[in-house]
Amino acid sequence: MQADALERIAAELSGTYDEYVGRFSSPDMAISLNTAALLAALCEGLNVHRALDVGAGFASVVLRASSARRGGSVWTVDDDQDMLDRVGQFVLSRALPEGRFTLWPEVLAAEPATFDFVFYDLGSMTSRAHRLPDVLNRLADNGVLVLDDMHKEEYAPAVERVLGGDRWQYLDPRPLSVDRYGRFCGVVVRA
Repeated sequence: MQADALERIAAELSGTYDEYVGRFSSPDMAISLNTAALLAALCEGLNVHRALDVGAGFASVVLRASSARRGGSVWTVDDDQDMLDRVGQFVLSRALPEGRFTLWPEVLAAEPATFDFVFYDLGSMTSRAHRLPDVLNRLADNGVLVLDDMHKEEYAPAVERVLGGDRWQYLDPRPLSVDRYGRFCGVVVRA
């Protein structure tokens, strides 16, 4: 993946990103614009049709915009109904397909579905590490998982423990996703 292509995608997303962080979040809480560009590039390059967005936010917008171009579907889950509602309203204000917005416990209770692409950015680092096995169980055999906030000192070792063994491979796109706050994401695929 070329850095100049990601810069172009980030420039395309910047107006929507600025509106999102101005209305619903702040730049230090929303996913970074660099990570958003990486998500968009991955979805396009991998031709993703079924995406799971775990943690409502700007990624919900990016995944739906990408999905709309291919006729795919996106499920957004969160543990906060108010956040689901606010992000859902923003998605609709951008004339993007609403898809499915649901609470995390409902996903766990439902029959397991698998997804080509999963973005994981829900809850505290402790609860995120605890829920990671459930998220991995939703990933299709050839799927890609993007983990946000891999810069968190307490989160990275917990992720390493969950991914331990030879079943998963962790890829480090830090140079492509790091932002001005030092935040970056990680990518996981089956080994």
